[in-house]
Amino acid sequence: MKRHVTSHRRRKTNRNRIYSQTQHTWAVTAPFALFLIFAAVVCIVYAILQHNCESISEEIAFEESRQMQLDTDLRSEKTKWDALIAPASLESALKANGIRMTRVRQTQRIPRKTYYAQLQKWESKGYSNGSDANIYASTR
Repeated sequence: MKRHVTSHRRRKTNRNRIYSQTQHTWAVTAPFALFLIFAAVVCIVYAILQHNCESISEEIAFEESRQMQLDTDLRSEKTKWDALIAPASLESALKANGIRMTRVRQTQRIPRKTYYAQLQKWESKGYSNGSDANIYASTR
């Protein structure tokens, strides 16, 4: 293949250079520098994500231990409450406080139909459904 010959020659680029001055050049090539910068950014992002994950895992561990403690407290409170509402326990508490309960007299009893009718009237007026207003006449 023939080389194209031109009439003018290419000018030297460093013809006007003063050799006593230092010339600034890059120590590494641009692709290698970009690779190093990319690797540094990836390492920094990894470190930040690692720190965030560790802090979240510590928080999860703390919340799990707190949940286990609350479950233990709940079980113990349920056990105490079950012991308190046992009939024998209620009777001993009533005796200890000097409260004497007797059986319901026949005149104090309310027939079921009347009770449910009265309950519906209370509910229509906005009172409770009766589940939290139980009246205990006797524990025997």
